[in-house]
Amino acid sequence: MNTSPQVDDITGENSTKKVTSCTMPSVKIGIKSYPEFDGKLQSWKAFKQKFLSVATMHGIQPIMSPSFSIPSDPPDSKEVVNSFTSKNLFLQSILELKHCFCIGKKV
Repeated sequence: MNTSPQVDDITGENSTKKVTSCTMPSVKIGIKSYPEFDGKLQSWKAFKQKFLSVATMHGIQPIMSPSFSIPSDPPDSKEVVNSFTSKNLFLQSILELKHCFCIGKKV
């Protein structure tokens, strides 16, 4: 059995580390601050870094991790599910907005 920590594809962090989120309410940053990916491999690292930075400020970065899961029976399960649902919808709107901006652009 392999017990070595695996690196998370999204965050680049060890999966054994607990990912915490820190929203910054005094910082105003809109969804248009998310970068657009031009489809070029050379641009991926910078795109990913900026996307994750903005997502962290919005407090949605933890739900992007493949290892993220909603606890099966937390004491405040309704609030946890509602929080996940709203963050998930927010992330979806960002991805749809950026996808719409990219349609028709020459890559």
